[in-house]
Amino acid sequence: MKRNIFLVPILIFLTSCYPIYKTQKPQVTVTVLNEQGVAIPDVKVVLVTAVHPAKIDDQYDEKFTNKLGIVNFKKQAEWKVESLMIHGGASLRLECMPCKRWLFNPKIY
Repeated sequence: MKRNIFLVPILIFLTSCYPIYKTQKPQVTVTVLNEQGVAIPDVKVVLVTAVHPAKIDDQYDEKFTNKLGIVNFKKQAEWKVESLMIHGGASLRLECMPCKRWLFNPKIY
């Protein structure tokens, strides 16, 4: 009987909601260079953020490189209420618009 007394609060804690400070988009600095290593100004770089399995459309953050070929994306984070589930995840990728290539495709956990 004493074990059941401790088991009930543990089960409630595991299935309940909890607050978490979550990064929505990481802080990223990108330098766009050509084949010779020279910076390319005024190139559109797109940071694409996707969340799965949520039915939220991908979020696109477009910026242009400066004269040094550098673009900065600021970190975006906020408090959320979540519950424990085994599925889901988030990912992001950067696209260089003139060449239509992905610069990288990291995972956020």
